[in-house]
Amino acid sequence: MLLTELLAQRGISKYSLAKSSGVPYTTLNDICSGKTHLTKCSAETVYRLAKDLHFSLEELLDPYLEKRSSFELFKCNVCHKLKRLGDIGFIIEALKEAIPEFLRFIIVERDIRNVV
Repeated sequence: MLLTELLAQRGISKYSLAKSSGVPYTTLNDICSGKTHLTKCSAETVYRLAKDLHFSLEELLDPYLEKRSSFELFKCNVCHKLKRLGDIGFIIEALKEAIPEFLRFIIVERDIRNVV
């Protein structure tokens, strides 16, 4: 939930949150208006807001963070695995994972042909 939605839901004004959290009103107003992105604020600002709203940092920042697509996550995991194992190690691991699946496919295909 975005900060403006959270404030509206709880019936808290920007002014009262600014006073209770110690975050300047102008900063809070810029975040709520979209002029300043919460992820670009200092850790201290985010911490003060989260603490005053009784949220974890993750809960407060989550709506503002970009979500990765499943392909981007897959690509990232593959790249990390390649970096960790090296070229040859990566190929060996890939083959170890692929060969059993390939053999299962061959067996199923053979069984289907035998039935027909």
